[in-house]
Amino acid sequence: MTDNTQIDALLKELGPLLQPEEILGQDEESRWLIAIDEETGIEVVHDAEQGRLVFHLHLGPVPEERELEIYRMMLVYSYLWMDTGGLRMSLDNEGGATLLYEHPVLDLDPTLLQTLLTNFADQGRIWRDLINHQPQAGVSGEEPGGSPPPEMPPSGGLRV
Repeated sequence: MTDNTQIDALLKELGPLLQPEEILGQDEESRWLIAIDEETGIEVVHDAEQGRLVFHLHLGPVPEERELEIYRMMLVYSYLWMDTGGLRMSLDNEGGATLLYEHPVLDLDPTLLQTLLTNFADQGRIWRDLINHQPQAGVSGEEPGGSPPPEMPPSGGLRV
């Protein structure tokens, strides 16, 4: 079983590779916050009993007028977990969209963790843009100017 000290050491080794703005540790709660940039903070939770790290990326509130559309996309995306490399979508306690991913601790090294976090952040940015996209009324579901509304993010997920 891996303890929080080992996870903390792994995250310290990650720093020079990922070059995040900041890594905040909260050892007593088995949680760390990795600030990738101003808009992207990934919460990393160590689930010692299951031997895994769980990544959470809070994407913000879902616009009320688009709830059904976004919630449907989130459910379908979560159903496609095999195609997304295990990425899932959920709602947090305040009803905001959240991207989730779990990975076993045993095979992690700083380079793999960097790849996972970078790909996770990239998928989060895609989802954040999709959720915040405000479609305009147009012909055949297209926006004025001919650009279609966004589709569900590609299911490439976290392939390493």
